[in-house]
Amino acid sequence: KPERFHMGNDGGSIQRRCEVVKLKKKKQKPEREEQNRSKWTLCALSKQKLAPPIVACKLGYLYNKMALLEALLDGTLPPEFSHIKKAKRDVIDLSLQSLNDDAEDAKFVCPVTGLALGGNYR
Repeated sequence: KPERFHMGNDGGSIQRRCEVVKLKKKKQKPEREEQNRSKWTLCALSKQKLAPPIVACKLGYLYNKMALLEALLDGTLPPEFSHIKKAKRDVIDLSLQSLNDDAEDAKFVCPVTGLALGGNYR
């Protein structure tokens, strides 16, 4: 009988597609915790620490009221905040209580439920 030769089993290796094809590396996304912390402690417009008086728009962004009014008066409001045309109509004044005024990461508390704001509760 003639001997049959079979492929493989000779110690060689075959490359897989993932070893041959080079793909773009995925951009690393900031951690969800970091995003929540900055959303609830920094003004969306000026990136400064939130301080009373605080206002919110219909999309849920929090702003320092003075920074928002100055941007509206100067006409320097960035395009991502173009949904705000008038301060009286498009934003709502918030009455938030602060847990710690002196700390760098000032946290606010809901005056109704007493829960700390931070995106962790529904």
